[in-house]
Amino acid sequence: MAKTYKNLFEHLTTFEALHRAYGRVVKGRRHQMDVIRFETNLESNLIEIQNSLLWKTYQTGPYRNFKVFEPKERDIAALPIKDRIVQHALARARAGVRSEGRYRQVFSLDLP
Repeated sequence: MAKTYKNLFEHLTTFEALHRAYGRVVKGRRHQMDVIRFETNLESNLIEIQNSLLWKTYQTGPYRNFKVFEPKERDIAALPIKDRIVQHALARARAGVRSEGRYRQVFSLDLP
């Protein structure tokens, strides 16, 4: 039987959780233009994300497609920064649940 966990949404939508997720997203990427633009109004942007989550109006943005040529040519699809922040906050909120269960490996995000 599946186990139900409560209050994950409340943990995901706190300003502190979104700010921590922002810190993980921009680590090593502070020179990128989308990060610089987002950081100019950091607090209001995080509050906007928080409100859209709380009001259940959040929608993901369009992917940015580009090519990487090292070591070989690959097509990359990247989410906008606000979506990466929500993704990291969600992964962090679920980290406590995963640590209680038998699945502890995460292959898409590195969590401290």
